[in-house]
Amino acid sequence: MKIWDEIQECRKGKGMLNSDTYIQLPRNITKDEVLFLVKKIGNAVCADPMDDIQNSAPSMGEMLDLHDTYGDKIAYHGYAVFPPRSDYRLTLEGYEADGLTLDEFLSIIDEARHADDFNHEQNEDKTFRVYTWWD
Repeated sequence: MKIWDEIQECRKGKGMLNSDTYIQLPRNITKDEVLFLVKKIGNAVCADPMDDIQNSAPSMGEMLDLHDTYGDKIAYHGYAVFPPRSDYRLTLEGYEADGLTLDEFLSIIDEARHADDFNHEQNEDKTFRVYTWWD
């Protein structure tokens, strides 16, 4: 999967490298890419990676469930921790949804407004964009 190649480039120091064991994901990623990375990286913190959380954020499973409602309008951001660290995992810090109808926007903001960083705007085509990030 292309996201794995992008992450490997980051780990080689050609991308958003914080150290050799931690990187910020190189871009917003899809639900399929999240699931792929969870299998590839593993999770030493949670028995079920879908229970993984970033502080007060919704769990990974709860965030990924949003895809069932919003489909490809939603993408995720976060970071990956790699072995040899003992806490290796993929963690989601938030999501971005774009092209939302008014009803979808009103539905998603109920949870999104609790994020540490919550931004929203109306696009020129009258759809909405929402960005969340939990510290």
